[in-house]
Amino acid sequence: LSGVLRLGVSETIVHTLLSTFLSELHERHPNIDVEITVDATINLRNELVSRNLDLAFLMGPVSEYRIGNIDLASFPLVWAASPRLGIDIERPLKIDELVKYPILTYARITRPHAEIENHLRAHCELPARIFPSSSLAACLQMTCDGIGIGTLPRVVVEDRVADGSLVTVSCEWQPSDLDFTASFPTVPKNPISDAAAELAREISMRRKRLVKQANP
Repeated sequence: LSGVLRLGVSETIVHTLLSTFLSELHERHPNIDVEITVDATINLRNELVSRNLDLAFLMGPVSEYRIGNIDLASFPLVWAASPRLGIDIERPLKIDELVKYPILTYARITRPHAEIENHLRAHCELPARIFPSSSLAACLQMTCDGIGIGTLPRVVVEDRVADGSLVTVSCEWQPSDLDFTASFPTVPKNPISDAAAELAREISMRRKRLVKQANP
């Protein structure tokens, strides 16, 4: 196979699966060049449907009859904070205690932001201060800097928790996991996107086996 793969990715995937995918794609198909677009799921979906992307790793599935979807990975979200905030991590926070701090999370046009905003609006006596960001890296850094409590994928904060720059905070409510798919147009048939999607499926299956072994 040779040619160009126009690949769209959510930023969560940039921090988790993308490096492995690109490395193995190059080993298996060295004549495929990759053009990468990093964007929010809603924009990636629109680009897929418009045929401006050959493949996208996004929060799916995409409900469009001309788009195929392969389950990739599920990433649990956690509440994380800098130790300098002095939050008692030995007990779960109530929602009203949580919203005393700014909530750092995904951009407004994302599914996690909508879920968090709707839940806090319905269950908090105090108004929540939500600081959305289109950059996961910026959200992570602001959390480390003590700006507020971040809603971040567990896999993204693990290293920061290990080195003590972040702690995970228990809360009586947790946002839903982030479920990702490899989504691609099925018409017209594209051997490059088919091969890349199959590779993504294999990588995802290996990851799921490792997670299951680590958490029997």
